[in-house]
Amino acid sequence: MKKRFFALVAVLICVFSFLWGLCSCSNSGNMLKEIQKDGVTYRLYGYDTGVRRVTVTGNEGNALCTVNVDVNMNGGEPYASDGSDGLDFGFMLTDIDLDGDDDIVITTCRVKNKEKYCFFMNDGKFVFTEESALSALPSPVFGDGSGKVSISYHRLNYEIEPTPGNPPNYVETEKKVSFGWDKEGKLHGMSGEALIYYSENDVYCLVTYVRDKESGEKENVSVTDIAGAEKELITDTETWIEPNRLAEYGYERFKPVNP
Repeated sequence: MKKRFFALVAVLICVFSFLWGLCSCSNSGNMLKEIQKDGVTYRLYGYDTGVRRVTVTGNEGNALCTVNVDVNMNGGEPYASDGSDGLDFGFMLTDIDLDGDDDIVITTCRVKNKEKYCFFMNDGKFVFTEESALSALPSPVFGDGSGKVSISYHRLNYEIEPTPGNPPNYVETEKKVSFGWDKEGKLHGMSGEALIYYSENDVYCLVTYVRDKESGEKENVSVTDIAGAEKELITDTETWIEPNRLAEYGYERFKPVNP
C-alpha cells in the first residue's frame, strides 16, 4: 500500500513539474534566438514584441543564470519574427559600467523619444542582476564608451499662470544628468548640466553640477531613482547668458515655449 502511495506521489510530482515547465515556457514565449560569445551561450525567449527571458549557460552547458523581464512591452513596431532585421529582438550585450564584463540590456519600449530598457549588470561570474534605477530612466543614452548612462528632460514651471491679456511668468529648464559607478560598483548621479530660462527677465542661466563627494554616507549607497541621483549633485558653476549668445554655449536650438 505504501509503495503504491509513494509511486502515486512521484507520478503527481512529475506531472506537476512537467505542467509547471510548460507554464513557465508559455509565459516567457517562444525560443527566439541563440547567441554565443566568449564561450557563453544566451538563449532568448519571448515574442516579436521583445525578449521576456534569457538563459545563460557556460561552455560546458552548465547553467549560469536566468534573466526574466517582468515589465510590459509597451509600444513600438514589432521585431521581424525571423530575426532578419538584425535587432536581436531588443537584446544587447554591452559593457555598460566598463568593468570588462558584458552586461545585458533589453529594450522594453521602442517608441521614439520614449525608449525604455531593462539593465542587468554582470557580477563578473555571469550572474546578472537588474539595476532598477537605470531601468526606470526615460530614454537613457548609453554605450558611448564613457561608462556612464545619461538622460535629458524638459521641465516647465509657472510662477504666474497666464491670464487673458497678461503673459505668464515661468521658468523653463532643459537638463541632462549622467549616472555612473564608483569603485565599489555602486550607482550614483555623477554630473549634470541645465539651461534655465527665466521669462520674467528674458535671460538664461547655464548651470553645471558635480557629484557631492564630501558626503561619506553616499559612497557606499546605490541610488534607486532619478530623484536620489539628483540629490547627490551640487552646483558647480553658474553662467548667465543673454538670448543672443546661446550659440556660443551650444544651445542655439533651444527656444522657450513662450506660451
